[in-house]
Amino acid sequence: GYVQFHGEDEESEKNDATAFNNAKPWKRFLTLLAGPFMNILLALVTAVIILSCFGDYSVKISGLKEDYPAAEAGIIEGDTLTAINGKKIDFYSEYYVYKEEITSSSKVNLTVLRDGEEKTFEVSTVKEGEKNVVGISGISFERKHFTFFESLGLCFKWIFFFTLQIFSALFTSVKNLDSSQLSGVVGVVQTVGTVIKAGAFEDVLRIFALLSLNLGIFNLLPLPALDGGKIVFLGIEKLRGKPVSQNVEGMVNLIGMVLLFGLMILLTYQDI
Repeated sequence: GYVQFHGEDEESEKNDATAFNNAKPWKRFLTLLAGPFMNILLALVTAVIILSCFGDYSVKISGLKEDYPAAEAGIIEGDTLTAINGKKIDFYSEYYVYKEEITSSSKVNLTVLRDGEEKTFEVSTVKEGEKNVVGISGISFERKHFTFFESLGLCFKWIFFFTLQIFSALFTSVKNLDSSQLSGVVGVVQTVGTVIKAGAFEDVLRIFALLSLNLGIFNLLPLPALDGGKIVFLGIEKLRGKPVSQNVEGMVNLIGMVLLFGLMILLTYQDI
């Protein structure tokens, strides 16, 4: 969907109080920010519902290799992994990101929960193929629940964590000129369809929150034709003391729109 305000992308009479571009910069800024802000707020509210109604999963160590550093350090099967190098694991998805600290280090601090008490072990790693390992051979996930007030605090971490993952995927795609981590409309519909067919309402809420967060973040990127690009022009106007020429801004937005449509076509082709 695209919303265009009266007097936003065309020249308006200076005395036309209803024209968007004749409004004060701070009013235009808040208006442009409103859409992405609501997307992110909706994701936050959905995260609270997910965490308070369904919770998440703790990471339990279900298998250890004998004569490997983890077992020798004192870690036992049944321990719940709560942190890697001081990075707390509140959600099971964090484990898949933080475990890279193990594969790329010669030593790692693993914090586990055992009989209600947290213990931290300094564990050396050993080379196995191209990666470093500590000898944890099995991981299982156990449902854990949060109170409503815990969910209110953790929803910000949940959103922040997935925001970092979104930017990481974007950065990797741009750096390597690889669009395999991105998806177009066809791919999104396929993913949503798969989740809905699975029948788990929790998963539907999760994909809903992630899509909403993606929309909010993508719209705030400083790219022409997006809200983030228009906010950049507002910043330039504030610095210069006068707005950028409508012709210049219109041309930049047109080029940006063409590039965005090109990207959409590429991703749709890739999805198909």
